[in-house]
Amino acid sequence: MAAIGPAASKAIPALTRYATPDSWYLADAHYALFCIRGRSSDLKRMVDLLERTDLARPKQQEYVIEFLNALGVQGAAVADQVRALLKKDVPGKQGLRVYLRQVENAEGPVVLIP
Repeated sequence: MAAIGPAASKAIPALTRYATPDSWYLADAHYALFCIRGRSSDLKRMVDLLERTDLARPKQQEYVIEFLNALGVQGAAVADQVRALLKKDVPGKQGLRVYLRQVENAEGPVVLIP
C-alpha cells in the first residue's frame, strides 16, 4: 500500500485497524498511512514507537528505522523528534543518524517493495 501512495486511499480503514499496539504490523501501518495520506502525524506516531517497550512485534523499532531511511527527506517533518531521541537511550542510533544525514542532504525517498 505504501508503494502505491495516495491511490491506495481505500485501504486506509484496514490500515487504521493495524495501527494498534498489539498489532504485528504497527510500524508498517503508520508508514503506509503516511505514504497514502501524507500526514506528519502518522510519521510522529511511527517515530514514537522507538521509545516503546510494550510492542507485540519483536524488533519493531528496526522497521521504523528502515521506513525512515526509505523516506529520507520526505520524512523531514520528524527530524527534530529523531534528533531529540538521539539524546536518549533508544535502539538503532546509527540508522537514525543515516536518516538525519539523508534529510540534511535532501536525499530520498526510496520505494520499498518486498
